[in-house]
Amino acid sequence: MPHSLILSINPTIFSPVKKIFLFVSLFLCLSISAQDSTAVKKSTVFIDVHAGPGMRLGKQAPPDNNSYYGNYSGDVRNGFQLDVSLYLEVVPRHSMSLKYNKWNKSFGIRGVNEGMTDDITLSFYGIGYMFTNQEMAHSMWSVEGSLGYMTYKDQMKVGTNEIKVTGNTIGVFLGGAYYFKLFKGVYLGPKLSLLVGGISKFNTDEPGMTQIETEQPESMSRLDISLGLRFKL
Repeated sequence: MPHSLILSINPTIFSPVKKIFLFVSLFLCLSISAQDSTAVKKSTVFIDVHAGPGMRLGKQAPPDNNSYYGNYSGDVRNGFQLDVSLYLEVVPRHSMSLKYNKWNKSFGIRGVNEGMTDDITLSFYGIGYMFTNQEMAHSMWSVEGSLGYMTYKDQMKVGTNEIKVTGNTIGVFLGGAYYFKLFKGVYLGPKLSLLVGGISKFNTDEPGMTQIETEQPESMSRLDISLGLRFKL
């Protein structure tokens, strides 16, 4: 986002370490309580790894007559994303999940005299639920939803000045995938997913702009299309 519009948020509100610890603890508690004490059969574990293009949705910069903002909004829209998920089937076809999703885009801004480069990373840490159909001979499909913690990190360089911008919010992940069996326990397939969230407060180390808020939120929403592997353990 343009350095003249950098925003801020209190970094003590959502500590990434505390949120991740909370997600893992809740996941383990729910998983253990969902199984009978001396239980029937061993729970199935799925591990998914996907990667592909991700397109940000909504507004990434406030409207302005200066073409600089138009260029910025276009440059920041498309990036590359990686999604890694762990699922524990607590009852047949129903699984609890832990998810990590990362989107990144690095680029230079056109039309800025002093020169500007941007490296933006959007991350999502979530806990959720997945439904998987009864496994067929050569394929399977699943749908999922997660609630989680989203972070925004922007490493900017304007001329010789380096600026860091961070923010966080709560977001939602929705996705669906279809897999084709390669061999026992390994599947390959496409995935379509949607992340929803927005930030109106940011934190920056730019002098004089540490505590700035705007009425125009920055969209964290995104549409991802990816290809990946599923491992059934």
